Amino acid sequence: MDWRGPVQSLWGDEDRLKSRLASVPGRWWVVAVVLEWWSVPLDAAEDWRQRTAELKEATEWKGWKPLGYDVADRFATSGMVWFRPGEDPEALRIEWGPHLSKRHLFSERESAARFQDFSNKRAPEHAPYFVYRLFRSGHRADE
Repeated sequence: MDWRGPVQSLWGDEDRLKSRLASVPGRWWVVAVVLEWWSVPLDAAEDWRQRTAELKEATEWKGWKPLGYDVADRFATSGMVWFRPGEDPEALRIEWGPHLSKRHLFSERESAARFQDFSNKRAPEHAPYFVYRLFRSGHRADE
């Protein structure tokens, strides 16, 4: 896969992405992944500024549908997609499940912030974790 942007395979150029999507058949959505700056510890802020310095500003969020919050490391690896050895999946489901939407994203900022703290302790080798807010815009169905 070609390099898309400063964070894994996320596209860094919205115009380039839209140009590519113009030739993609089927139904699709554009999902924006937005780093919540309040979740960035001071010692990680400069790294994020350097990684995103060349990105142009995102389009206005008007018309974009909020999907929820994810908690992931700097490489966008979600803290919600795996279990640690010895963890009880059912206990995690009971504790965190009520805070997730049908899309398996946190519905509320406060819940995402609590899961961020939990993830930093749970997997320090991936810390710090960050909170990302996801938005959906546009869709196309072939007619």
